[in-house]
This record gives sequence, C-alpha cells and structure tokens, in this order.
Amino acid sequence: MTADRSSVDVLDTPEAGALVVRGGAVRVLGFALGTVLSLGGVVAVTRHLGVVDYGRYQSVTALVAIVTALGDLGLGTLALREFAQADASSREHALDALLGLRVALAVVGVCVSAGAAAVLGYDGAMVAGAALASGAGVLLAGQQTATVPLQTALRIGTVTALDVARQAATTALMLCGVAAGAGVLTFLAIPVPVAVLLVVLTAAALRGTRRPRPRADRTLWPRLLREAVLVGLATASGVLYLYASLIVCGLATSEHQTGAFSASFRVIIIVAAVPALLGTSAFPLLARTASSAPERFGRAVSGLIEGSVLLGGVAAIGAILGAPAIIAVIAGSGFDDSIAPLRIQGAALGLTFAISGLGFALLARHRQRVLLVCNLLVFVVSAVAVALLAHAHGARGAALGAAIGEATLCAAYALALTRGAPGIHPSRVPRIVLALAGGLAAGALIPVPAVPATILGLLVYGALAYLLRAIPPGLRALVR
Repeated sequence: MTADRSSVDVLDTPEAGALVVRGGAVRVLGFALGTVLSLGGVVAVTRHLGVVDYGRYQSVTALVAIVTALGDLGLGTLALREFAQADASSREHALDALLGLRVALAVVGVCVSAGAAAVLGYDGAMVAGAALASGAGVLLAGQQTATVPLQTALRIGTVTALDVARQAATTALMLCGVAAGAGVLTFLAIPVPVAVLLVVLTAAALRGTRRPRPRADRTLWPRLLREAVLVGLATASGVLYLYASLIVCGLATSEHQTGAFSASFRVIIIVAAVPALLGTSAFPLLARTASSAPERFGRAVSGLIEGSVLLGGVAAIGAILGAPAIIAVIAGSGFDDSIAPLRIQGAALGLTFAISGLGFALLARHRQRVLLVCNLLVFVVSAVAVALLAHAHGARGAALGAAIGEATLCAAYALALTRGAPGIHPSRVPRIVLALAGGLAAGALIPVPAVPATILGLLVYGALAYLLRAIPPGLRALVR
C-alpha cells in the first residue's frame, strides 16, 4: 500500500482486464458458497429460537442493518474510487482520513442503534444486542477500509476468501449457540468475534505493506462528507425503489397477492446481489481509467456490461424456466401463485445485471448526482406502475410494474452514460439477447419438468452464445 508499486500499478497494465474477469468469477463462486453456508446457520437458528424469539432477533438485526447502511454514507464505494484515482503520494493520507471518518460514523451508529432500540420499547437483551451488533460495525468499518488496497491491486481472490471466512465463522458460531441452547443476546453478539477474526485475517493478508491508521482530517473530511452524502443517497435510492415495490404492492392488493409477490421478490433480491459483486470487482479499474484513459474506460465498461448481461441471461433462464422448482424449494406448495411473478421479474434480470455495470461506470465518473436523479425518477415510475397494475392484476401486476421500473432505470443510466462518455459500445448485447431467446424457446417448447427444461435452456443458451461469438474475449479466455 506504500512504495510497493506492484500493488497499485496493476490497474495500468494490460493484464488488469483479465484479472477483473477472473476476479469477478471468483466473487460469484464465493457468493454462492457463502449463501449456502449462511442458509445452514439461518435454518438452525430459526428452528432453535422459535417464532417469537426469532422475531426479536430479526427486529434488532434489521434495525442495526438500517442504521449501518445510512450511517456509512456509501464511504466503502467512495474509498475505492479515492484510492484508485489518487496519486501515489496522497493515497495513504486519503485512506487514513477515510478510515477515521468511517470509524467515527460507526461509533455514532452504536449510540443510535442502542438508543433507537430503547425508544422502540425493546427489552434489555435486545437493546444490549443492538449495541453489541453495532459495535462489531466499528471493527468491520476498519476491516473493510483496510481491504481497499487489496481490491485496487485486484487481489479479488483474497477479498473473496475473507468474505467466505466471515460467513463460515458466523455459521459455525450460530451452530455452537444452538448446541449450547443460547438465547437472543448471544446470537446478536456473534458479529463481534467474527469482526475480530476478520481484522486479524485482514492484517495477515496485508503483511509487508503499510496498514491504514484512522486519522481525523479537518481539511479532507468536509469534502469526503459532501461526496459521501451524494454517493450514499444515490446508492440508497437505488435500493429504495426496489423495496418500495413490495410496500406499494401491500397497499394496492390483498394480503394473499402480496405474499405471492413477496416470495418471488425475495428470490430476485438474492440474485440481484451478483451483479453488484461483479461491479465492485471492476470498479477500481473503472475509477482509474475514467479520467486518465478514456479509451480503456470505454472498453472496460463495454466488457463489464456484456459480461453482466451474459450472466444475467443465465439468471433469467433459471428464473423463467425454473420458477416452479425454485418456488417449491424456497416457499413450498402453498406459493404456486408466486411462479408467474417470478417469471415476469426473471425476464427483466438481464436489465438488472446491466444496471449494475452502468451504475458503477457513472460512479467512476463522479456522476452521483445523475444516479440520484435517475433513481428518484424510477422510484416514481415504479411506484405508480406497481400501484396501478397490482390493483388490477395482483402479484403478476406488481411484478410487471417492477419490471417496468428496471427497464426505465436501465434506459436512463445508458442515456446518461453514453452522452457523457463516448466510446462505450457493448456490441455483443444483441447477440446475447438472440442466444437468450433461443435458450428460452428450447426449454419452453419441450414438455419436460422445470429442472430438465432449465438445464436444456442453459445448454442451448451457452451453445448459441459461443457460436454467435456473444461471449466477450475475457470470458472466452477464462473458459479456455
């Protein structure tokens, strides 16, 4: 992180693109593994605590998550951009200031979480649990900031290993708590030892380099806060319109239809985390080239969009053709009305994956004001569409309204980016769409159950994408 330029200049080398592609693949695999690990712990804790205590546990967890998200102000993304774009002489100073700011905000978050829990009338164990869980956030703010040099050096495998270690440690402690007959407070305190472990592992990963030290900087903090507020609002509004569709559906239609939409919505939210991982992996390269190398920036953004849409096609086929099987596993036979909404939202997953790449490209170019305006516009469009369509057609209408919001946001992002950054030409997207149509047709026209239909659709999609040369060169090299 200091004079070792090999950990910084990799962003300026021709190998950076290939490292981003491989790193993105590793992040997706790590996400899948982490999801499987976390499900084991969640299932065990849910059954152990029962309905009432699990409700108490989740209430505190949700409160802490909201306070943490609002309090961090998007400083994680801002730290990546600042470090990637700063010159070698100012990187350390900027990262130290960012670390100090994140830790200070996290400390405030501890007080806010505990205070909010008390105001909401939570019992003593829940208030103490809120303070402990938020206290872990102070350690995690430092740990996540310390990984910035690893991410900008494109050591994405190391960052992924840390994420998987977090999930594994959390699940292991949850299972130990279940075996010991622990109560709600114990499970709320689990993030503390996990955060300590991550700090130790991150320090080991940074061995031989200078580790960031929290610093209060009166000259840099005001600028960082101004930037962070806009970045935080832009990213938060991007989440707002998604969750607003579920709230509006509940107001516009019956409880049964809202429940049906909720099941499909939960599946889409889980899948939507994948393009965010891809965008995060590529963000240091985008930030580095956004101002200094416009041609490389255009190629990097084009490749990210093509790769994201290609992977989004896989998700779309899985959601559309595999909807009956997915709902049966996730929700059970009583949620058959969730199958159609999942298929409708699944059809828009390619757009969801493209939106992530476009959004990170705009952030790299300091266009957070544009992001905020686009997201607020789509919030209105999506809320109105969901309200009208859900009232008329229930869960299916809500899903269609949410898909309309995704299409609007994708178009708005694309227009904003291409007008300000010429040279972005994701020319393989039409061929990807053609391959996707072929895969869906193959799986839908042959009368077989959902799982075989999905496998067939994916095989045809992959074969057509390869034959049509719809796979970006970086992914082709990775496959070989």
